[in-house]
Amino acid sequence: MTEDTQEPRPSRQLWFTRRGGEVHGPFPASLIRRYVLVGRLQDNDEVSLDRMYWAPIRDHAELTPELVRQAEGDEEARQRLMAARLREDERRDEDRRGARGHGFEAPERRGVERRQPEPDWMVRHRSLKTRTLREGYPRGSSYRFVLVLVVLALGVLSVLAHRYASRPAVSSPKCSAPPAPGVDWSYCSLEGLHLARVDLTRANLRSANLRGVDLAGANLFGTNLAYASLGTADLHNADLSYAQLLGAGLGGADLRDTDLSHANLGYADLRGARIQGAKLAGARLDQAIWTDGRVCADGSRGECR
Repeated sequence: MTEDTQEPRPSRQLWFTRRGGEVHGPFPASLIRRYVLVGRLQDNDEVSLDRMYWAPIRDHAELTPELVRQAEGDEEARQRLMAARLREDERRDEDRRGARGHGFEAPERRGVERRQPEPDWMVRHRSLKTRTLREGYPRGSSYRFVLVLVVLALGVLSVLAHRYASRPAVSSPKCSAPPAPGVDWSYCSLEGLHLARVDLTRANLRSANLRGVDLAGANLFGTNLAYASLGTADLHNADLSYAQLLGAGLGGADLRDTDLSHANLGYADLRGARIQGAKLAGARLDQAIWTDGRVCADGSRGECR
């Protein structure tokens, strides 16, 4: 199977969003990325593939546009992000659920308004743009006066955008804790660490960044690795029996002779993983992306069907 035929597979994954207990969706990943770009979804809004296990958007690199990640600590990137958001935002500030003047209601907008709340600076920008388009551009000295006001308004919006986008990085001392059974490394960045043969029984590594980590021979029995990034990790001969690997990224990982019996691999991405000799008895593979790019059927147990 060629790479071209494998690439579209992840688009089958549909994501639910949650904010303040209100759930929306499901949406394809491309739409989630656009909502993040224009600010309708924030990095602390939660997403889920199955409405059971939720994680903040910031823990899913594939759902966060590169420009948004760069804007975290780069003023120039932050300005580019604001400009990109203004370009992407082509909606008017009028309610679009009904097609006014045409006598019908647009079917995609019936019912409750589905748009996520947006930053105030973007709402004000859209309102100014709509009013200008509706009323037309003035001429003469009035035009110059309005132009000055627009320039000043854009300056204020730039300051607001900077304040809105700036978020202090959150660090936690738990990420410095030594490896041990039950350790809480959830959401920690542990990329490239050497943890061969450590005992992490029933540890919490949910949404952790474990790309390239050496976990060969490690004891991960019952460990929570839901949504963890384990791309190219060495899990050769590790014990992952009864582990929670829902939505985990395992692309290119070494899973040879790994014990995955009764593990939950639902929605996990196993493309390119080496899985020779792995034990999969009782393992859940619902909607997992298999090593060759196939999407496993719901109810797959012990093998990808």
